[in-house]
Amino acid sequence: METIIPDGYYQYDPSTGQIALLPPYNSITKAQVKNIYNLLQHQLLYDCRNSPPEQYITVSTVDENAIITHRYSTTGHTVDDILQITIDSNTETSSTTVDVNESINIISSQTISASGTLDTGVTSTTNCAKLDVYFSNTGTSTDVKITVHGSPTSDKTISKTIGTSIQLGASDSNGPVIGDEEIPGYLWFSIVNNDPTNSAIITITVDKYVVPNGYTQSNITLFSSQIISAYGTATSIDAYTAVSKRVNIYCTQTGASTNTTFYIYGKSRQSPNISKQLATCNLGSNEQWGCGILQDVIPGSIYATVSNGDSTNSATATVLVESFT
Repeated sequence: METIIPDGYYQYDPSTGQIALLPPYNSITKAQVKNIYNLLQHQLLYDCRNSPPEQYITVSTVDENAIITHRYSTTGHTVDDILQITIDSNTETSSTTVDVNESINIISSQTISASGTLDTGVTSTTNCAKLDVYFSNTGTSTDVKITVHGSPTSDKTISKTIGTSIQLGASDSNGPVIGDEEIPGYLWFSIVNNDPTNSAIITITVDKYVVPNGYTQSNITLFSSQIISAYGTATSIDAYTAVSKRVNIYCTQTGASTNTTFYIYGKSRQSPNISKQLATCNLGSNEQWGCGILQDVIPGSIYATVSNGDSTNSATATVLVESFT
């Protein structure tokens, strides 16, 4: 069983290439260390399946802490960098539960006036394996549209639409089930009452099926408001996803370009010079898109290429990878 050592249980000294593992992770052996990745520097420090002389490690004990010493370039690294340290563990660290651990009302009997709209607040869903969502309209509106959204942060600045919008009539109810591959860090809903005469009364309930010991969420920005000139193309850095259990992609285009194509690629963990396309979308001005990557096809790393097909206007591209380990 692979375990990610949480933040706060290691201390990193890039000047010596040493990582101190604190209790209860201080009794590991070298054979248990699977890989070490610097999330902020996007740099693999060690992989047990690919360990030439410059990437080997030693494990020793100093002051009751396990000290991992690696041999890899740490140029630009700081003690505040976030490491993803994966080890073998005999202790079960996560499993999907069949019980509902939490059931919450996002809104309860909320009135939406005729032709009115409402965006709800967010609920954290990082540690969920499944979400069962229930919508109810007890009002007289005959045309209510509810859309499910996911965001990597609580401010909803970047978002993706999950599934298709659901229509409710008067005294009507419905709702989707959201599987593991589409679950974001935060869930929220937009409601549009298309009835010009009658109000809607909406309740939204979410049953959370929670993973007992949880996931660790990491948001890795591939592009941040990257300006791409007319007919220009840009390729991002890589986001390491080899040990991810769930991955979501978010793309935003806030420039004037009306024709910007985002290509999402995966690279082989064993042969990182080989890549394949995982997803693509075309966005106009001020548009967003996102998707989940099925667990069975999560690659060793992910990168993006953005192509601006507008002959006049520039694009402003943001691409974020939301990884759960």
